[in-house]
Amino acid sequence: MNQQIENFCRSHRLTSKETQVMGHLIGGQDTSAAYLAENLQVSPNTIRIHLRNINFKLGTHSKAQTLQKFIQSLTP
Repeated sequence: MNQQIENFCRSHRLTSKETQVMGHLIGGQDTSAAYLAENLQVSPNTIRIHLRNINFKLGTHSKAQTLQKFIQSLTP
């Protein structure tokens, strides 16, 4: 995984699974709960919980806002 993603996730205290989900979101793959669940070998409901926790920790309300916050973190 990209070091910038790992640093961003660490600075927001995301768990390892939440970091994996973020990697998929930022990577631009299919971000549906079903797709992520299959790739991470967990249930779609677990993915929804991870996404909810990510939104809470980042202060965002959607996948788009989450990606925007990551992109903003890259600019000095």
